[in-house]
Amino acid sequence: MVPIISLHPDSSIQRVILGPDILIGQHVQFVVPGGVWQGSRVLSGGRYALIGSTMAPGYTPEDYEDCIREDLLAQYPDAADRILALTRQ
Repeated sequence: MVPIISLHPDSSIQRVILGPDILIGQHVQFVVPGGVWQGSRVLSGGRYALIGSTMAPGYTPEDYEDCIREDLLAQYPDAADRILALTRQ
């Protein structure tokens, strides 16, 4: 199982779990809209995960933006633990 965190432009935070058990709220697939920061990591104790991303319209380098850790921490303080775990200084 893989938790995904999505950080929306309005400062809202969405957390979902990718996994096969939809009866307990897991998602077998999940759509992250454009303009939303996202990150994921295999749950503690997990050994691996196979995850794919499909972008529509397709990816272009000029649309890519590196995150700045400090900016994300300032905008999403309630997600600080996840931001610190998923970003580098």
